[in-house]
Amino acid sequence: MGAHTQAIVLASGLICAAVAGTGTAFASATAAERGMTLEQLEQTVSDRFQLVPEGDGYLRLDKLEGTFSYCKEFDSGWRCFPAPLAEEAYEAEIAALSGEIDVLTRKLETAHKARAKTVDALNSAERTIAALQEELAAAERALGEQALPRRPGSAVDLPNGQAGTDDTPHGEGSGSQTLPADEQDELDRVLDFTEDAMRRFFGLVKELQEEFAGQNGSAQ
Repeated sequence: MGAHTQAIVLASGLICAAVAGTGTAFASATAAERGMTLEQLEQTVSDRFQLVPEGDGYLRLDKLEGTFSYCKEFDSGWRCFPAPLAEEAYEAEIAALSGEIDVLTRKLETAHKARAKTVDALNSAERTIAALQEELAAAERALGEQALPRRPGSAVDLPNGQAGTDDTPHGEGSGSQTLPADEQDELDRVLDFTEDAMRRFFGLVKELQEEFAGQNGSAQ
């Protein structure tokens, strides 16, 4: 039989004795709420009160009222609390801790969701950059593969790659060839557009990385 059960059984027997005729109070109930020394607490043992060891304290049975209190040592001394009030205090503390846990759980869930969104945005930006890089490479290849107009008698039209014969003006078949003006303009436009797009997306990636690093630090 546990200590609590023994205390309750003992309290029941004492209640019966109290009903039979025990009626004089030898200690004040309000005094039990003030800090007491252990000696003072033991002095409350009388025809009305009885102490029963319980854990790191005592159960004090009130034979007159038929109630019992839990007495525990604090810095200010021993104090006794009615059992229902002690239970309410524990329940209030548990409820407060549960509330704090719920708040922290919600904050953690919010941080995880924000982190997931940042990762998705970063991955999307990286995919867009890769697509732009492929488009730029394709545009450069297409422009490089276009057939450029050649003058008659150029080196590629002569056998064995010979150039500069008597029928060909000196230096006419040599020298670097440039794109036509309209193709050069188109290439410049594509390069400018791609460069601007790449700059904007790299800026976006940098912002996302900084935001992701900040959220990582706060979550930890």
